[in-house]
Amino acid sequence: MEDFEHMLKLINHILTTAPHWSDKSESVGMVGTPFNAILDWPMGTPSGYIAFIDPEVNAMWKKVLDAWAEFLTSPASAEVLGEDSHCWFGKVGTKELEMTANEAAGTSHEFVDLFHCDPSAKHHGYKSWDDFFTRPFKEDARPVASPEDDNVIANSCESMPYNVAYDIKLRDKFWIKGQPYSCLDILAQDPIAEQFAGGTIYQAFLSALSYHRWHSPVSGTITKAFVKDGTYFSEPLFGLYP
Repeated sequence: MEDFEHMLKLINHILTTAPHWSDKSESVGMVGTPFNAILDWPMGTPSGYIAFIDPEVNAMWKKVLDAWAEFLTSPASAEVLGEDSHCWFGKVGTKELEMTANEAAGTSHEFVDLFHCDPSAKHHGYKSWDDFFTRPFKEDARPVASPEDDNVIANSCESMPYNVAYDIKLRDKFWIKGQPYSCLDILAQDPIAEQFAGGTIYQAFLSALSYHRWHSPVSGTITKAFVKDGTYFSEPLFGLYP
């Protein structure tokens, strides 16, 4: 990017563009979303690090990303799901999607055997980019280990292990993609962060090629307890997701 105005022009273009497949990008391991290209380098600088933990900066970026998220749920965003070389169901794109899913489980299935889709329909039956990106596995394609045993913690998404940090502090540094993270910042300064001090952090990398649905790592629901105006309240934070 040349300057701030150039960045705004790029953002305006991306807001009505779904991520295209690129054989060239895949060949150098750069499959991702276009906003990554705008944000990646600034986040790697000291000033960028400070900027991206500023609540006011993040509030503005949330508006931008919410607008893009709205487009990605629209039918227009499905245009990148064709079978041309620049689309996700082109020859190379399909092969990479299958390879990523099969490597995680040591299988050799085709895309249509792994995920819910309709290969005879336009865009494989996916109504939007978001519909494709959050595609569910077919039943029994990815069984969960010991689902009734809470002593077994399942990975919350289909990601690759990267790092484990023990006895973390609220304002601590554990790293991924070369960036420092802290529990307090991840939870946006929420008081619930204090409950995780002294705990363990597990970090993993989720590829753009991977299955992108999220699951609770244990059964049941994790709740947040708090007192307001002298009254005790308890509300769910997250539970099991399909």
